[in-house]
Amino acid sequence: MGAGADVLNYDLKPWPGADPGPKTVVGDIEDSSRLLEVCTDFDPSIFIHLAAFASVTAASREDFSSIWNGTQVAAKAFANTSKPGRFVNISTQMVIRPGPQPADLTTYDPYTPYGAAKAEAEQFLRSSDQPYAVVHVRPTNIWGPHHPSYAGSIMRYLEKGWYLHPVASKPIVRTYGYVDNCAAQIVSVALSEGASDGDIFYGGDEAIDSAQFLDAMSMGLRGKPVRRFPLSLLQRAGDAGTLLRRLGIPFPLDSERVMRMSTDYALPLAATHRVMALPCVPFDVGMQRTTQWYKEGAEPSWIP
Repeated sequence: MGAGADVLNYDLKPWPGADPGPKTVVGDIEDSSRLLEVCTDFDPSIFIHLAAFASVTAASREDFSSIWNGTQVAAKAFANTSKPGRFVNISTQMVIRPGPQPADLTTYDPYTPYGAAKAEAEQFLRSSDQPYAVVHVRPTNIWGPHHPSYAGSIMRYLEKGWYLHPVASKPIVRTYGYVDNCAAQIVSVALSEGASDGDIFYGGDEAIDSAQFLDAMSMGLRGKPVRRFPLSLLQRAGDAGTLLRRLGIPFPLDSERVMRMSTDYALPLAATHRVMALPCVPFDVGMQRTTQWYKEGAEPSWIP
């Protein structure tokens, strides 16, 4: 972290990269005695809580105990430090489903069980009486090198020319954030005097036509823009795919996927950009780094 801060990383499965980064202690967010011991010994004034099992396919609430239970464990451990100042809770855009967003960002309408677990964690922190300020960061569609699923899904489909982008009556606007920029936003929120207790910030760069994002990635991977297909036909294919999957027959598309591809997910970023203190990686630079990573093999040596 910037400004010469002393940083401790408490992590179940640390990143094995060449840069050793901050001091790391291996531990589980749900191990209350271990986390309390580490927190008491290190005595932080800022706690950035990123620990979570992230999945859009897992369906059981228990799958996400690292979120709803882990957040309670982390909040309690931080409360026992000598000078707790700010707890930064890393949530998700999925606490409110795609489509028009409410004016009140605490009007929860979670999308997927993962989003529901993150909404539960946010609500716990908002309702609990803690001796520190709590701010929330909701990452949007975060992309970049080492993404845990992009290489085996969207980037592979784009490289092969398999991905079909829906052609609709208007652009499909979604919010994207390059991974380095989102990390810098989290650090900025943690340190900023412009953030207050209860604030909600979205992590992302801008809301753009999703075709612009996908065309840029497709051009970097195969030198051609993404293929287009009428939305109405994609929806029919998605409905058929849903039926086939219910019958146990694999199919690359279903109605849920088509909904995600064709629904706006434009999120407010003005508050985030006001507190942003660190340099941003430009879109074209981030895209070049990401496509180059894929072309060089995209062999992940680490899976969260």
